[in-house]
Amino acid sequence: MKILGIIVEYNPFHNGHLYHLNMAKKITNSDFVVAVMSGNFSQRGTPACLDKYKRTLIALQNGVDVVIELPVLYATSAARYFALASISILNNFMVDYICFGAENSNLEILQNATIESEEFKEIFKKNLSKGFSYQRAYEKTLEISKNDIKLSSNNILAIEYLRALKNTNSHIKPFVLQRNEKYTSATEIKKNILNLEKLEKNVPKETYESIKNTNKNITLDDFTDFFKYKVIQEKENIKKYLDVDEGLENRILNNLDSKKNISSMIEVLKTKRYSHFKLQRMISHIFLNITKEDMKKYEYPPYIRILGFKKNSSFLFKNIKNSPLITNIKNAKKILGKDYNLLEKEIFSTEIYNLASKNHDLFHSDYKTPIILS
Repeated sequence: MKILGIIVEYNPFHNGHLYHLNMAKKITNSDFVVAVMSGNFSQRGTPACLDKYKRTLIALQNGVDVVIELPVLYATSAARYFALASISILNNFMVDYICFGAENSNLEILQNATIESEEFKEIFKKNLSKGFSYQRAYEKTLEISKNDIKLSSNNILAIEYLRALKNTNSHIKPFVLQRNEKYTSATEIKKNILNLEKLEKNVPKETYESIKNTNKNITLDDFTDFFKYKVIQEKENIKKYLDVDEGLENRILNNLDSKKNISSMIEVLKTKRYSHFKLQRMISHIFLNITKEDMKKYEYPPYIRILGFKKNSSFLFKNIKNSPLITNIKNAKKILGKDYNLLEKEIFSTEIYNLASKNHDLFHSDYKTPIILS
């Protein structure tokens, strides 16, 4: 029996994801698929277009066997933390393979990009000090090597997955699948997500029906009031939040205009050092109460929380090593002890998401929604 691990957001699950899933199972000859999936907020700091339970069900309906929640602390963080936490979960689930998509399908070139000499680290540090964003500083530093790598988001994540496998001495064997350009990306789909005619051409029927029935395009701007309230409440302590770098707190306070939504504030705050995505993550960390201390305390996820699974795959849970298993959140506090603090942030992020969606049936969904079975 072979188990494939994948790391996903499925925001939303589209035809390109289905292609990746089917091809990954084929090239690894795997019997089961375990997916680590972001909850209600994405790695770019934005809310998911469908809540995590709908996305879990869609994943199970399209070939995934088990869906594990990536805690919001890591799901909304920079690629390195996102990757390390996800790989840690798959390590503890004892999967055999991982398959991820990238623009560069040469595994050796991607693996070489994970090697950081002292010279590399020094140049990278200097590029950061010049005011470049993390991605641009990393890209400029890579120019000293002979690796011909386009620093797209998929390639960056691929490099970080490989780095995490190496740094955790993982037994998981990696495979890379070149991204198929014929499929419309999630970013493009979300731009016109309520255009049902376009949507139907680019997503499986389960995604189409779920979005059609939801009929709501939730965006970061829906959280503007939450963000402003938090900044006003904690104006002396804003720098404690993750991704609020030194001096950025003053720019936030000076631009907290009552007429501005989050999108317009980002345009004011954006510089070559503070990219659009970094600012989105920073803003979500503030209103979700995610601090720098949280990341220091929880380098790796201290638990595995199952969002859903196929009935014939429950036996896979016996593979889990070194992590408490959470299937019923009502019992989690007793199981986790002090580590329940991290799960509390997950519960809080779900409630904030539900408030912004203005769907009162979703309130307390982490307590009311049973584990998804398919």
